[in-house]
This record gives sequence, structure tokens and C-alpha cells, in this order.
Amino acid sequence: MLPDQSYTADRRSAARAPVNLPAVVFIGGHAISGRILDLSPTGARLRVPGIWTDALRPGPARLSVSGHRPFNVSIRWHCSHEAGLQFTGRSILPFEWRKLATADEVRPRLPTQTLNSDD
Repeated sequence: MLPDQSYTADRRSAARAPVNLPAVVFIGGHAISGRILDLSPTGARLRVPGIWTDALRPGPARLSVSGHRPFNVSIRWHCSHEAGLQFTGRSILPFEWRKLATADEVRPRLPTQTLNSDD
């Protein structure tokens, strides 16, 4: 399914911040783990393992991100391993968005390597 025209980049009402946050979306009796790739005060882009792509049907869902209350969302589009989510109902509050957009896991981390003196 192609992205809905009302949700494409040229019509977005808010800028998106690149993030890399673990999240779980609850839809149709399934809890699907994935990663939020970008985030705005109005929505997010979620990447999930390919086996769950068919479960991501447009419609209502709940989004859970560690350390935050669950958010009501609507899945607006899905394709390949990604889905576009729109916050619904009581949308994300400005302080919640800032906290998520600046979380430690947002910035890519370089692999750490322990050096032994024996090497």
C-alpha cells in the first residue's frame, strides 16, 4: 500500500526529527516490536520486521515507547517494513515530543570495543 497523499512530506504540518527508538505497536491482538525512525508532534515512522508487515493495516493502534505513556495512533500507510503513524485523540504533548526527540537512543552510537593489554 502506498503512503496516503494526506500524509506525504509536502503536506506535513510539522517537521520530523530523525530518531532511533525501540517501540511496540499494539494492533489487532498483536504486539509488534519495531523502531521509530523519525518523529514529529503529529506522527512517526515505524520500522518493523518483515513478518509483521501484513498486520500493519490502516486503522487505530496503540504505540508504546519505554518510559512514556502509551499513545493512541492511527496507522495511515504501510509499505515494505515501515508504517506511518499519526497521533490521535490526546496527541503527543510538546514536552513528550522534545523528550523523545532528544533521547539518548536517538543519536547513532558507535560500536564500543574493549582493548585488552594482552592483544
